Amino acid sequence: RPAGGGASLLAHLSLLVLWLPLAQIALLLRRTTGVSVSRAVGLAAPPLLAWLYAFYRIGDPFPVDDSAVVASDSLSAVLHLCLNRAGIIGVAVTAVMSGTGAVSAPAAALSRKLRPVGEAELRATERALLAALHTLLQGNRHLAVMRSRHEARLAAAAAAATAAAAAAATAATTVA
Repeated sequence: RPAGGGASLLAHLSLLVLWLPLAQIALLLRRTTGVSVSRAVGLAAPPLLAWLYAFYRIGDPFPVDDSAVVASDSLSAVLHLCLNRAGIIGVAVTAVMSGTGAVSAPAAALSRKLRPVGEAELRATERALLAALHTLLQGNRHLAVMRSRHEARLAAAAAAATAAAAAAATAATTVA
């Protein structure tokens, strides 16, 4: 299991750090300059090297103890350094996106609420409100009718039970 996990981690990190940036730079060059794919990949090498240097240097300001990792075998050292730096970039991107959403969501909600309302929209909303109130009143009337019918049935059942008990008591006194 650990060997498979290490291979998977290596594959994902190589995609994230090396191959996806290379593909993005090559596609950008191909679309902007119109060169062939092989030429775009060749032209993408210097920006990719700049990206790799920036990716390596991004971890320098952060207090990560890399001395034990660098002393171990080279593959695990590279994996550890890449994973640390990918984590730094991931946290930074998440923070920027969260902050952007926290600022833009209230602004978007307020801009929808503060827009001017026309007469036609106001009348349509009033009609919808009156229709909802009418439906609510009809439901209340229906509920009141059903409640009175239910109470009448309960009263009739109670009266029948009282009459039956009285008849049973009268029958019991005449027998005794």
